[in-house]
Amino acid sequence: MRERQFIIPVNFNGRQVQAIRDTGNFGATLVSETLIPKRALDHDNAISMKCVFNEKLKHIPTTLDRFFSNRLNKTDSEILVRMGVCSLPRGVMCVLGNDIFVKY
Repeated sequence: MRERQFIIPVNFNGRQVQAIRDTGNFGATLVSETLIPKRALDHDNAISMKCVFNEKLKHIPTTLDRFFSNRLNKTDSEILVRMGVCSLPRGVMCVLGNDIFVKY
């Protein structure tokens, strides 16, 4: 299946999940709020996001957490990544934006 190239296994804070590569996302990488404890939410570094289907700006908190994927990291160890934390569709744990491919 062609779609498999856009599903990438990632390790997020020691937990293995499947991430979706969103080539049209020029904003931040997003992680499901179900993976992040409330105490790890950073409202001081919130980001503003706008969806293609909704022109309204949405402010979401971020988190700085350990991240690893042998499909994209240029290193073989975990890195710290700041991601937006929000509600994602059922079954989607992480949406990899272009930012993570450029930075890491």
